[in-house]
Amino acid sequence: MEYNASVEEFRDDEYPNMTQGAYLDHGGTTIYARSLIAGFSQAMIGNLWGNPHSENLPAKLSGEMVDSIRAKTLDFLGADPEHFDLVFVANATAGIKLVADAFRDLGDKTPSKSFWYGCHSEAHTSLIGIRALAPGDYHCFKDDESVEEWISRPFNCPNQTRKGYPSSLGLFAYPGQSNLSGRRLPKTWPRKIRKHPQLRNTYTLFDAAALAMTSSLSSLFEDPLDAPDFTCLSLYKIFGFPDLGALVVRRASGHILCLRRYFGGGTVAQLSPLEDTRVMKKVPGLGNKYMSWNIHDGLEDGTLPFHSILALGIAIDTHLRLYGSMDVISRHCSYLARSLYEQLADLKHRDGSAVVELYADEPVMYGDPSAQGPTFAFNITREDGSYVPWTEVERLANNAGVYIRAGGVCCPGGVSRALKYEEWEWDRIFSSGHACGSSEQAVIHNKPTGIVRASLGAMTTKRDIEAFVSFLQSEFIFKKAAIPLLLGTSNELPIRETIHAIVLIATMAKKKSKQAAAAEGQDTTPDQVSQTQTQPSSTTTTNSSANGVQKKKSKASKETSSASSSQTLNICRNKHWRYISSYHGPWLQMPIEILETIANINYNTPRPRPIDPAVLFDLLKIRRLVDEATNLAVRAASDIASPVLTNVHGGLPGSGSMSALGMTGPGHGMKLSHKRKSQMREQASQKLSRAYHLDEIACSVATMQGASTIEEIGAVVLQRNPQDPDAKYVHFFHEKIPSRQLAESTSLQPLTEIIAERPNESEALRTRAIVRTFKEDYEGAAQDLTTALAVCRIHQQPHRPSEEVKSQQLQTGKRWRQEVAPAEKDQPSSLEIQLSFLRATTYLSLACQHIEHGLTPNQEQNGHVDSAKSNGKVDAESDGQESQKHDENSLLKQTEARKLVKKYAKWALRDLLTYLSHFEYAPNLPNLIAKDFNDRVNLSAQGARNPRPSEATYLLEPHTTYNLAELFAAVPPSDLPPYPNEEVISPNRQTQLPDPPTTCELLTYHPLITDALHSLLLCHCLIQTSAKEVQRHTYMAARLIRLADGYPIFQASRSPARSDWLEVLRRADDSWLQLSASWDTLCAPAPLPHYDTLPPGAANMHTGASRKEAAAAAASLINGGSNAGKSVPSAEEQRRLRMRERDQRVRVALSDQRVCDEDTFRAAIEAQEKRAEQEDRAAAAAAAASEVSPDGASNPDAHPKRWVIDDSKEYPVCTARATLIAQWVCEAPVVTGTTRRKKRTKRPEGKLDTLAASAEKMSLKDDAAAGT
Repeated sequence: MEYNASVEEFRDDEYPNMTQGAYLDHGGTTIYARSLIAGFSQAMIGNLWGNPHSENLPAKLSGEMVDSIRAKTLDFLGADPEHFDLVFVANATAGIKLVADAFRDLGDKTPSKSFWYGCHSEAHTSLIGIRALAPGDYHCFKDDESVEEWISRPFNCPNQTRKGYPSSLGLFAYPGQSNLSGRRLPKTWPRKIRKHPQLRNTYTLFDAAALAMTSSLSSLFEDPLDAPDFTCLSLYKIFGFPDLGALVVRRASGHILCLRRYFGGGTVAQLSPLEDTRVMKKVPGLGNKYMSWNIHDGLEDGTLPFHSILALGIAIDTHLRLYGSMDVISRHCSYLARSLYEQLADLKHRDGSAVVELYADEPVMYGDPSAQGPTFAFNITREDGSYVPWTEVERLANNAGVYIRAGGVCCPGGVSRALKYEEWEWDRIFSSGHACGSSEQAVIHNKPTGIVRASLGAMTTKRDIEAFVSFLQSEFIFKKAAIPLLLGTSNELPIRETIHAIVLIATMAKKKSKQAAAAEGQDTTPDQVSQTQTQPSSTTTTNSSANGVQKKKSKASKETSSASSSQTLNICRNKHWRYISSYHGPWLQMPIEILETIANINYNTPRPRPIDPAVLFDLLKIRRLVDEATNLAVRAASDIASPVLTNVHGGLPGSGSMSALGMTGPGHGMKLSHKRKSQMREQASQKLSRAYHLDEIACSVATMQGASTIEEIGAVVLQRNPQDPDAKYVHFFHEKIPSRQLAESTSLQPLTEIIAERPNESEALRTRAIVRTFKEDYEGAAQDLTTALAVCRIHQQPHRPSEEVKSQQLQTGKRWRQEVAPAEKDQPSSLEIQLSFLRATTYLSLACQHIEHGLTPNQEQNGHVDSAKSNGKVDAESDGQESQKHDENSLLKQTEARKLVKKYAKWALRDLLTYLSHFEYAPNLPNLIAKDFNDRVNLSAQGARNPRPSEATYLLEPHTTYNLAELFAAVPPSDLPPYPNEEVISPNRQTQLPDPPTTCELLTYHPLITDALHSLLLCHCLIQTSAKEVQRHTYMAARLIRLADGYPIFQASRSPARSDWLEVLRRADDSWLQLSASWDTLCAPAPLPHYDTLPPGAANMHTGASRKEAAAAAASLINGGSNAGKSVPSAEEQRRLRMRERDQRVRVALSDQRVCDEDTFRAAIEAQEKRAEQEDRAAAAAAAASEVSPDGASNPDAHPKRWVIDDSKEYPVCTARATLIAQWVCEAPVVTGTTRRKKRTKRPEGKLDTLAASAEKMSLKDDAAAGT
C-alpha cells in the first residue's frame, strides 16, 4: 500500500470537473482527464480519418491507426499478441453476448442441440443472461467452494450430465471482482478447468470489467496456458473515455467464436446474394496466398468505432503519463481502501452500535489487492437497529455533493449473499412489486432490498474520503441528536403551545447558527468583506466584526462616508502595476479553445515564431486558472453546487429559460455546507496564486475582466487561515489601496513572509522587487531580482521538449503529420525572460538616479555661492582655500557618479541583451510561412480546431534566423537587407513596381519588446557609445520595431522608453546621430507580407484570408455572434459605452508610470481621447477607401494596417528620466576608466564573440557585485 501523492498535484488541472463534489462511483465509470479530451480533439481535427473498410488514403490512415492501437491495448493489458487477439466491442456486455451467440450456434450442432452453461452467483446480470441461450443446461454456483468441488468432480454437478454427454460443449463464466462488494475471485480456475480431462470441451469466460479498473491484468495473461479463453472488459471504467469495450480472445480457443452463423459488414470476404451456401467468412485458416485473417476480422461486425479507437490510444498514453502503471494505481487504491475501512468501522452511535453495516468477508481484506478491491457495499443503520432506506442515503449524498451508487448494482447474487436472502424472500420481493427504476422499494419487512456502494478510483484522494466520512457523520450521527425538551413533552402542552415551542426552538437554532457562522468568519460574503477597511500594513487579515458595526451606521455617517470616498478612489493594488497596457488584447475575451488553438499553431510554426511561445502558453494557463477560480468563487458566493449553472462572469447562463422551468434559486435545490464553501474558496485562491506566479502583469490584466467576487477571495480565505501563503499572495494583489499611493500604502512584510516560507520560488522575490521600484529602492530591487534569477536558474529546469515532441517536430515532408501539442511540462517558461527585463529596467533607473550628481552644475549654482551657503562663517581670507577644497570634493563625487551611471547602464544593457536573446529575427522568411500562419489563425477564429498547415510549407528551403542579441553585436550579420531603404526615406517617390517579393522579414513578438529596444538605445546613450555605433543600433532597433506585431493576441501598447527616446532625440543636437529620417518614419510599420505586395489585378486571384478578415472573424467569435446585421445601439447603450470607455481611460492613465500629477493625468486622458477620435475617423476613411472605383481599380491608400502600432506620439508626457538622459547626452563629458581592458589576442576571422556572449560571461561577476 502506498498513497500516490502526485494525484494531488495534477488533479485540479487534469480533472477540473471533480471539483463539483466527492465522486465515489468509479465502479460505474471513472473520470476522464482534460488532456485526454484535448489530445483527442486535436487528433480529430488535425487529420482526415476515413472508413477503414475503404482503400483511399484517409481510410488507410484509419486502418493503420486501428491496428496500432489494437496492439497498444494488448500491450497495456499485458497480453502477448502472439497468443491473444483483441476484438473491439461496445462494452463488456457486448463481448459477453458475442461469446454467447457463438456457443448457441455451435451448440445446435452438438448431439444435445445445446451447450452446458455454469456461472458464479456473484456474476453480473450480463453473465447470468447467457442462461437464456442454454435452456435446461444451466447451473449457478452459490460460492467458491462449490466451484472448486465441481472442478474436482464434474459429474456431481447438476445438469452437467443430464443428457448423457459429460464431455459436450460447455462454458463457465465468473467475474474477476464482485460488482457489489469488490471481493476478488480466484484467477486459477481457467487453468484447473483446462487441465481436467473431463472438462476438455468446457471453456472459460472471465468478466474483468470491475477488476481491470484498479488492477493490472498482466498476471492473468502472463501464461497463455493459464489464461481464460475469453476475457471481456469495459475500457471506459479504466480511462473514463472513450465508451468502448474489448474482448481478449486466447488464440488457441478463438476458432470457437469464428463458427457462429451470423456474418455482416467487414466480417465476410465474399458471398453470393442468391445462394445461401456461397459465403466466405474472414476466419483464421481461410483466405488466399496474399492474406490470412485474424480472429478479430471475423468478429467485428460492421464499421468499427474508429474515432473511439483513436481516443483509446490517446487515453492509454495519458493514463501512463499520469499514473505510470496499473500497479501504482492498485497500491494507491489499496491504501485509501484500508484508510476508509478503518474510518467506517469507527463510526458509532451514542449507544456504541455501528452506523455502517459493511458487507465484506471475514477476515476483512481491505488493503490486500489480491483478495479485495477498493469497493464498499454497506447499509446505514439507525440507533434502534432499523435501516435507513438506501434511496434516502443516495438522495442525502447527492445534496451534500457526495456521489455514490445505491440499489442492486446489477449483481442480484451479490445482494442475496450480502443480505442473506432465501429463495422464498425473493418471491416475496417480486410479489411486492419491487423493481429497478421508479418502482424501487428500499425496505421490505424491515429488510433492505439493496445496498449503498462506494468505489474508489485512480484519481481518488484523501480529500474525497474525508468528505464521504464527514457526510456520514453529519447526516447520521450528529443530526440524530435529540432536541432538548425546553417546554416539556408535546403530550403535556396544548396543540397551540406545542407549535409555538417548535417555532421558538427553530428560531433559536437559526440565530445560534448565524452567530456561529459570523464568529467563524468562513461564510462571509465578498460584499461584507469589501466593506471592511483594510490597512496597508503587514497584517493580512481583516476584522470580521467590523461588518456588523457598519450595518448600524446612521444616515449622517453614511453621507460623510460617501463624501470621503468620493475624494479618495480605492482600487486594487495590482491595477498600479507597470506595463499593464502591454498585455491588453483579444486574448482576454476570445474563447479559450481558440486561444489554445492559436498557441499550438504558433508553437508549430517554423522559427522565428510570430509570438513568443513562452508568454503565449502562460497567457493560456492564466486564462484557464482565472476562469476556474472565478467559477469557484462565484459558486461559493451564490451557493451553487454545480459549475454547469455558472459562468466565469458570475451569472447564470440562460436564466430566463431556467426560471421558466422553475430551476432558478441558490444551489438548484442543494445548499453547500460551510466546509465545502471554504474548500472552494481555498481552491480558487490556489488557482489565482498559480496564475500570479506565472506572470503577475498578465494575471492582473486578466483579473480585471473577471467577476468582482475574486477580488475578495484572498481576504475571505485569510479569515479562516491567516497563514495560507497562496491567499496571502493573492490578497497582496487584490487589497484595496488609495489610488496613486502604492508606495505609501504597501508593506513588504507579507511578501517577506512568503519568501521565508517558500525560499525555492522566485516569483515572490519578483513581486517584492517591483514594489521596491515603486518605493524607489532600486538597489534593493536589483538585489531581489538577482536572487530571483539565481533561484530560477537553480530550481527551474531549462526548457527541453520531450522526446515525443522532438520526434514530432522532425516529421517534415509527411502528408499526415500530426501537430505537436506540448504537455504543460514541455511548455517553455517566461519567468527568466521577465526577470531579465525587470532587472534591466531597474539598473537603468539606478543609472538615471546618478545622472544629476554626475553633471556639472550651472555657474550660478556652484563655486563660491554654494560654499557660502554651506558654510556661512567663511571670511574673505579663507574663502579661496575652502572653495578650492569644495570644488575638488564636488569633482570627485561627480566623477564617481558618472562611473556609476556607466556601470549600471552597462549592467542594464547586459540584461537587455539576455532578454532579447530569447527572441529571433528572420531576414528572408518565405511568404508562404507567414501566409500559412495567418490563414490558420483565420480558420481557428471561424471555429476550426487545430487546422493543418499547408503542405507547401514542408518543402520550402531552410531560411536564416538570428537571435536578436546577435543583431546588436560588434559585428552584425552580413546578410541583412539594407535599412533604411529608399522606400522608407522617400515613401512618396514614384518608382517602377517591382516583382512581388517571395520573402519577408519577421520578428518574434513579446509584449515588452518595444520598450526593451528603446531602453537599449537609452543605455547606449548613458554608456556614451560613439555616435556612429549609436546610429547603427538605432537603425537596427527601428528595423525590429517596425516588425513588432502581436497579431492576433496583443493590441497596441504604450512604451515609456519610447517617449523618453523621442524626448532625447528632440533635445539632442541635430549633428549627433544624423538620422536619414524621423523616428516615426523609421519605425513606420512594415508592409504585411504577401498581402500588401500583390501586383494590381492579383487581388482577385488571392484565395487566402486577409488580416482584416481574420480580425473580423475573431471579433465575431469574441462578441458572441456575427457582425452582419448589427443594430444601431440605443441612447442608453451608447451612454453605457461612453462610461465604460471613460473608466478604461482612467485605468490606463493610472497604470502609466509617466503620470505623476494632476497635469500629466489630464494630458494622458486628453491624449487617449484624441487618439480615439483619430481611430474613428481612420475607420470611417478605411471603410470608404475599401470601396472600388468605377474603373475597377482599388484605392491605393487602402492598405491594411499592422495589428500592433505604438502611437506614442499621442502621449506628450515628458518624464524626469527623459530630461536627465537628454541632459546627459548634451552635457556629460566622456567618462573613462570604468572598464579594464585586457590585451586581446588575434583571433581567426569569422569567430568573433558577440556582445550577448560577452555579457553572458560577465553575468556571474556582475550578479555578485549587484548583490553586495
